[in-house]
Amino acid sequence: GEQDVFLKVAASEELMRSGSGGFVASLGSLDIGLPPVWRTGSEALKARIVPQVLAGEKIIALAITEPSGGSDVANLKTRAVRDGDHYVVNGSKTFITSGARADYYTVAVRTGEAGFGGVSLLLIEKG
Repeated sequence: GEQDVFLKVAASEELMRSGSGGFVASLGSLDIGLPPVWRTGSEALKARIVPQVLAGEKIIALAITEPSGGSDVANLKTRAVRDGDHYVVNGSKTFITSGARADYYTVAVRTGEAGFGGVSLLLIEKG
């Protein structure tokens, strides 16, 4: 949580000093992909996703960066349109930490008008 930031920084610095940058980066993906699910997901979604990720059985990644605009969230081009109980997503993401091996993706998409107000996060399962 937010209260553990100092401990996380100290642990990361020690791991980096040992030359384990890739290991630290892989741990970091848990810290960025899971919090949105933990904080805003339904109880049913959290019960299904969180234990698997925390146990190391599944990997979750955060997908924000786009080829055309980097990490400029207010100008996302990837769109999602509701279709019944699901969304149809069109767009592309790049530079996703742990993206090649993730089982779940927390994806920033545009569901509304321009600016931050039209941005939503969707959880997308691999496959």
